[in-house]
Formats: sequence, structure tokens, C-alpha cells
Amino acid sequence: MFGRCDPIYTGQAIWRATLERHPDSTVPKIMYAGAGKMFGVVPIDQDRVYLMAGMPDPEKPRYPADAFHDLIRLNFSEFGGLAPFYLDQITDPGQVAYTAIEIVVQAPPWYRGRVFLIGDAAHASPPYLAQGAAMAIEDAIVLGELISGDGTLAEIQQ
Repeated sequence: MFGRCDPIYTGQAIWRATLERHPDSTVPKIMYAGAGKMFGVVPIDQDRVYLMAGMPDPEKPRYPADAFHDLIRLNFSEFGGLAPFYLDQITDPGQVAYTAIEIVVQAPPWYRGRVFLIGDAAHASPPYLAQGAAMAIEDAIVLGELISGDGTLAEIQQ
């Protein structure tokens, strides 16, 4: 209905894992940045954290999945603080997900007749901490406000 929309590689990649939380469970979200890379952990519950580590990866390589655990430790070994505690937990390639980050932006207009695109259907974002979900909710709120107003469908589409 809206035509083909191909993903665009950003030149960035993200490594993700779910790991055991540091024994000091009062440690909040942690974000480190340096040398074009970022490393962060976000508590999921009392026992686990979500780890995300991003880096430039301009060639969009295809790494062997059985080496993911070694590669994440190698690529982020320069980080201090609590990073080594989390990286040391990664001993199995099945613990790690690697994603070459792509974005998708459907060319406007994001409507055809009575069909409106919102969220990832209109503008898929990188997988950073539910950013896509947040934008989809924002899109839904804005669309709801527009269609509950006094304007006609033609006016809303403007």
C-alpha cells in the first residue's frame, strides 16, 4: 500500500545480553561512554540486568554466532567500573545477541485514504531501550488527538 521501504544501515552495531545483577542491588542504571562506544546496564528485576553495548561497525560484518561471547568481551574490554563484572559473566555465545543497526523511514505521507502508519511501520528506530515503543505510543496519542478533534479527515491528513 505504501511501497517498498528498505532498511538503511547506520554504521553502528549493538551487543545485548541478560545477566545476573551485581550483588549491590542498589546500583541503578549504568551508562559508560568512550572512544565512540557505549556500554550500559539497566536493571530488569532484583536479580537480572539488561546489558547493551554499542560500537561503530561500518562494514556491517557477519560475525560467527559461536564467537559472540568472545567478541563482546574483546570489543568492550577497555571499560572499567562494573563493566568487567558483567563481561566476565558472558561465557557462552548463546547469551549474546548482536545486531547491525538499521533504521527504516517510510517516505511521507504516512497515510493513504483512511489508513495511517504509526510506530515502526512509519519510522523503525534502533533497538535502544524501547525507543521504538515510546515513539509508537507518542504517534498513537497524536493520531488520537487529531481524529478526536473537530477536523475532517482531509484536514487531519494535512
